[in-house]
Amino acid sequence: PPAEAPASHAAGGLTRIKEATKAKDPPKDKPYIATAAIVLGTIGRPEALPAMISALEKADSDTNRAVIARELTKIPATPESKQACKTAFEKISIESVVPPGLNALQMLAEAAGQFYDPTMVPWLLERAEATKGAGEDKKALQTSITITAIKVMAKVGVSACRVPALSGATRLRASKPATASGISSAG
Repeated sequence: PPAEAPASHAAGGLTRIKEATKAKDPPKDKPYIATAAIVLGTIGRPEALPAMISALEKADSDTNRAVIARELTKIPATPESKQACKTAFEKISIESVVPPGLNALQMLAEAAGQFYDPTMVPWLLERAEATKGAGEDKKALQTSITITAIKVMAKVGVSACRVPALSGATRLRASKPATASGISSAG
């Protein structure tokens, strides 16, 4: 039946990947999904959004979830695509990595800046504090989130936003549009 054809093609593709790489086992995590997401994201057409969001909702590994979410940021944003990225971010473990060994959440924190949406700043800062984890992974994630937040913040209400990556008592005040002179810290 036609509905079974894509699954059989995918299985054949995994076998060919195993043979070409001389790997012991076929690749895990359905790498063809991430590859398709990269192609669609690079093309950047808004018509790809429904398929990408659907694939993101069905993704069964953090690697694929992270790659699809990152690629969504390359397509003109909609409220649905931004929400899909947020949901994916919140499902991904702080220990997850994507090829070639990048921390998945740090990559997504940086990619979220491609939405160029200052209204994402409060959510980003909330994620910096709420993401489970400790040690260097959490500090690195908080730093990535803080940098992205600073890049996209504007004169929206960022006053009194707590930025945990800088220090427990640091607050940003944006009395002017986001410029170096418009951001100050208070203890």
